[in-house]
Amino acid sequence: MSGTKHLLHFSIITAFIALLILSIDGCSPMQQLASKWSENPVRMDGSLADWADSTVFVEKDGIRYGVANDGEFLYLCLISSKANLGRQIMFRGMTIWFDPNGGDKKTIGIRFPIGGTGMGRPEMGQQQPDQDPEQRGDRLEEMERQSLNEFEYLGPGENDRIRVSRLQGQGLEMHMTATPERFLYKLKIPLQYSSQHPYAVETHSGAKIGLGIESNTAARMAQGGPGGEGRGEGTEGGRPGAGGGRMQGGMGRGGQRPGGSAATVNFSIWSRVQLAEKAR
Repeated sequence: MSGTKHLLHFSIITAFIALLILSIDGCSPMQQLASKWSENPVRMDGSLADWADSTVFVEKDGIRYGVANDGEFLYLCLISSKANLGRQIMFRGMTIWFDPNGGDKKTIGIRFPIGGTGMGRPEMGQQQPDQDPEQRGDRLEEMERQSLNEFEYLGPGENDRIRVSRLQGQGLEMHMTATPERFLYKLKIPLQYSSQHPYAVETHSGAKIGLGIESNTAARMAQGGPGGEGRGEGTEGGRPGAGGGRMQGGMGRGGQRPGGSAATVNFSIWSRVQLAEKAR
């Protein structure tokens, strides 16, 4: 009889622990997202034809995004019509994070755009009285162009960071359209590392990965220098190769500049993504 009671007691404890684990997992802030299989390479342009019915909406951030993949590349699309989002991302920058183990660890990061503050540009709202408006406008436009011509590859080590020309992306491409009416961002990144694809997620089709989409805040950028996130300086420079994407839009001379009265937009969106596999 005593053995039966012990067995019942053990069963109750086991059931309670299992229920607790399920409860914790169910309360996880990470959204579950299924990637779609792409039979053809997704275009790195301003069209949304490849993304019909393939995105989810994050209401609190006003952002819609989706993921697709084939056997070689992962594709990300992010869309928003939220006021000021595009111009603030142009100024502050944005980082896409990948955790090949399916969690929310910032293992591999693609920072693009790098952001004006990371290029030595003053913080939003700060003025430089020693420059007249024309000179200041020319300087900001030059920094803007420079921040869009490069990306930063972060990880996998805590202090690993390399700044790379978009023309030397070696399979990694991005497209961005930033206008007052719409912000569109597309990323194409190799799944697996190789000599031809040195900037990769380091995963494979059919795997589960963690995906983070994060705006670069001024505080983080101050902590880690250009690019921020508290990482060390790492190594800067490019690697030989070809590729790259296209950028459209931008602020333009006479357009609205960061530093106005608009509220700062910050976001951090994390998902657990089930990569697709080719149907047999």
